[in-house]
Amino acid sequence: MTLLPYGICIIALLSIVMLSLGLRQLRPAKMKIQLFLGVEHIRMLTRGMLIGPLLLLAGLLGFYVIMLRDDYLSRIGHSALVFGLWIVLIIAFFVLALISRMDLRPALQTLAAPVLAVPLVAYLTPYERFMEVFANTSLYLPFSIGLLVVLSGYFLIFSVRRELL
Repeated sequence: MTLLPYGICIIALLSIVMLSLGLRQLRPAKMKIQLFLGVEHIRMLTRGMLIGPLLLLAGLLGFYVIMLRDDYLSRIGHSALVFGLWIVLIIAFFVLALISRMDLRPALQTLAAPVLAVPLVAYLTPYERFMEVFANTSLYLPFSIGLLVVLSGYFLIFSVRRELL
């Protein structure tokens, strides 16, 4: 029994925790960010961060139903985990771009989230490699971790929106 699938799941959860800790950096710069971007622009960006992944998810599910007719559980587990990690990266790069445009130094936690998530996305995106890693474990594990990361990512987007508006 290999521990690689569990390590990948722990790193995915750790990346979302680091991102949530890094978002605390936005609170002191709230007024500066509102003056720099404008409230309506912040509202539009966060709305896009909420709606864009949902549209992608609808397209992905449609693709699975129409084109792929085998091994639904493993494909949905793969897409949930990679999709969750992409949401972490979207939020992290948004925060990093915002902080760098404000001439602030990013916190260590803000930098740690993409450093943890990028190698996982690069490694797990090919379906064959995902199946090599999770072949001997229950496929409910990556699905549940991916679902947890996606839901946490949406919670973080809502918290960024609430924090900045």
